[in-house]
Amino acid sequence: MKVAFQFATALSVIALISTGSIAASAQSNTPLDQINVDGANNNSNNDDKYKGTILEDPAVGVPGVVLTHDDIQRIEPNDLQDLFASETSVSVGGSTPVTQKIYVNGIEERHLATTVDGAMQFNDAFHHTGTLLLEPSLLKAARVDVGVAPADAGPGALGGSIQFETVDVKDLLDAGKTFGGFVTVSYDTNSETFSTGVSGYTMSNGFEVLGYYKYAKGNDFEAGNGQEQQATAADLQTVLGKLAYEAQSGDRFELSYNWVNDDDLRPYRPNLGAVTWASPDPRYFDLTRQSFSFSYTDEKPSGWWDPTLLIAFNETRLEFPNVPWTDETVFSDIETWSGKFENKFNITQGDIVAGVDFFHANSEGGVAGSLTEGPGTEKDRNIGFYSQARLDIAKNFRVSLGGRIDHQMFTGVDGTDIDNTGFSGNISGEFDLNDIITLNAGYAHVFGRIPLAEATLNYNNYDYSNLDTYHSDNFTVGLSAKYQGFTFNTSYSVIKMDDAIGHNSGRGSLDRNNVLDVESKTFEAALGYNWDTGFVRAKYANIEVTGDDDPIFTLAWGWGTNIGEVITLEAAHTFAGTGITIGADMQFYLEQDDASPIYTASDPSNPLPSYEVLNAHVEYKPKTELDLTLRAEVKNLLDETYADRATSGNDYDVYYIKLLEPGRSFYLSAKAKF
Repeated sequence: MKVAFQFATALSVIALISTGSIAASAQSNTPLDQINVDGANNNSNNDDKYKGTILEDPAVGVPGVVLTHDDIQRIEPNDLQDLFASETSVSVGGSTPVTQKIYVNGIEERHLATTVDGAMQFNDAFHHTGTLLLEPSLLKAARVDVGVAPADAGPGALGGSIQFETVDVKDLLDAGKTFGGFVTVSYDTNSETFSTGVSGYTMSNGFEVLGYYKYAKGNDFEAGNGQEQQATAADLQTVLGKLAYEAQSGDRFELSYNWVNDDDLRPYRPNLGAVTWASPDPRYFDLTRQSFSFSYTDEKPSGWWDPTLLIAFNETRLEFPNVPWTDETVFSDIETWSGKFENKFNITQGDIVAGVDFFHANSEGGVAGSLTEGPGTEKDRNIGFYSQARLDIAKNFRVSLGGRIDHQMFTGVDGTDIDNTGFSGNISGEFDLNDIITLNAGYAHVFGRIPLAEATLNYNNYDYSNLDTYHSDNFTVGLSAKYQGFTFNTSYSVIKMDDAIGHNSGRGSLDRNNVLDVESKTFEAALGYNWDTGFVRAKYANIEVTGDDDPIFTLAWGWGTNIGEVITLEAAHTFAGTGITIGADMQFYLEQDDASPIYTASDPSNPLPSYEVLNAHVEYKPKTELDLTLRAEVKNLLDETYADRATSGNDYDVYYIKLLEPGRSFYLSAKAKF
């Protein structure tokens, strides 16, 4: 009854939006305000509006997620959960930014090729914290390739790839201006969190300068049952700086720096509400991610010369006390230099990208002063040669195929050197049956190397004698249809990682080895309708993740989690001539019956419960000289008490108390742009 009522509530909200849109369209004789509705699963690689972003060459015939700058501005995400809330293929567990981990079709992010402004991300600092501390409101675009990633996405794309790109001056500065800026303020009533951001940017004579700073500070939030979630208060700082020069010839040079820090009391295990077998008191966790990149591109390419040069540095550092085992500090420091040089050869049928990339990652960490638990250092160096072709074979047939060869040089904490060389290949395509229906399919074989261990577990006495590389074989098949504003997509995807290497089975483990075979099977379907000033969408996914044929859940650190069945609903509409936009979204996670014998003691007769989360917002842009945006949101309108399906420990109810999500919250924000 409760589920039916909440489902009806969601449909009523969406129906109201749809009805309002039809009425507004019928009554208005003036041009309609435009709302972006292009955050679709598949996009043509011939769409010029993506030129100059990571969306320029999206995968052909591969399911995934593409979020443009307009999409991100419409969503107004506070964290990664908000960013991907309506995407069934991407799950983000963790109710605080420091704990959030990304799963793609249930596969954890460490098995994907992940970049921010081209900088490769190796952020496995601690299995109780997140893998990517990122401020999503600064993003220009985000792209997720599920299972079948192109060769130029980078090495290690065993489950696919994730690419983030931050905003440039061109994305923010109004036409005809040489200087601009904005100020944002927001307040969350649940946690009493106040955040403010300020930015300034200028562009003149080819030079561009951008600066941004944001600070969020608040109190612990309450779950839907009124229970305060200890040590969840926001204390987050973000800095972004960019300097660029673009010559009239099109030669563009850009420097980018991004710094994010979370430093406050967190639960004894940050992604868990409490640990019954250890100290109940919270402790300080100081997590910082910083990234620097330099790039050269030609914004006016001609013929076969369209080069890209990138050099990047990324560091993730974590410190926290190790009570009760020792008074020493546990730390991890992961530093990565990466880069690439590639050229795009533009030909009549499409384009071919060929290049070379590299990375050099040092992972240092452990317990300071310990004889066995570190600190120790592992090193991972890789050089790869790749090529990817995206071709229009015929008017109704497009194909993408490529491959890469990677040579890895791995060094263990004891000085053990292991060299490996492997091949990865992919092919995908889409065929238009007619003007409405398109069929698509793809396959990839990916070489996985030997990954770095979790930095805080760099034990001095590791034995690497039985450690070997692993790989994945992935495929997808599906179809999409478009007709007079209606869209339909469906796909079936399999990600199969053989001999996967994951989190060690216990403290003081003396070896690192290949543990098990991991497989993700996902069925997805999406139905939507777009009109000039809005859209309505519904998506369904059934994501099953197993290890050696047994269901995997969140405490199987490092591999993935069994998401189960999820339904998302989303709608938005802008009323013409009023400056008002309304929207709503809802997520349904169905009851999960499968229990896991891997790292969990949950009783199979006690399944994970279903839950439903409804959010709604209204945004107003008054017609004033000051470019002002006012927004009011209500999150978790139904005041549901739940732990996100992808949050670690939600399936392990013996030793851990799960960390719940915030209950009903009213979020108010204002942005003034000048």
